[in-house]
Amino acid sequence: MTLTKVYMERSSEKMEELSANEKKVLLALANIGRKASIDEILKNSGLKKESEVTNALSWLRIKGFVDMKERVRKLYSLGKEGKKLAEIGLPERRALNLLVKEKQVSIEDLKKVLDEYEVPIAIGWLKKRGWAEIEKRGNDVILKLTDKGKEEKDKRLIEEEILLGLKNKGWVEVDEQKIRTLKSRRGVIEEREVTEIEAQLSIREKSL
Repeated sequence: MTLTKVYMERSSEKMEELSANEKKVLLALANIGRKASIDEILKNSGLKKESEVTNALSWLRIKGFVDMKERVRKLYSLGKEGKKLAEIGLPERRALNLLVKEKQVSIEDLKKVLDEYEVPIAIGWLKKRGWAEIEKRGNDVILKLTDKGKEEKDKRLIEEEILLGLKNKGWVEVDEQKIRTLKSRRGVIEEREVTEIEAQLSIREKSL
């Protein structure tokens, strides 16, 4: 005798209280026999829309037929600026490459490899990463390559690994700590939250 048949025989009175969609979802869970995702229930229930499954599950939980667990996941994707940086590199990386070649550069020199809005971004990160020292010479600002800049010229940053990892992909999970600095850069990272639902027959119902 199948689990579905047992469930039908022992719960026939209760089943009469349920809507057609609730019965379909309940029988799908009985057939699956374990925790199941919305997608699995949808495929096994014969329903057409996820909303039909989630609405039925909500009522089944209220009525005590199922237990549900919800998990919120943060997913990330590259924004317009992020896609650009994945192709041509971070501003500070392009600036560092120029510094390695020239040893010291001016603001005007930086504009050869950076868009104008990227110049202050690059300078800020060059200083923060210890890749360059900044000097004022009259009205000019000069950046000089540091020993640390030389040492790390070929070292890939976590931010660069993430950019390459997200390139040509949809929405994916990324460690929150690792992506934090990229999120602070305007237009680089897009974020959204999705709620995943798993459901199973309640312990009380399975024991009937």
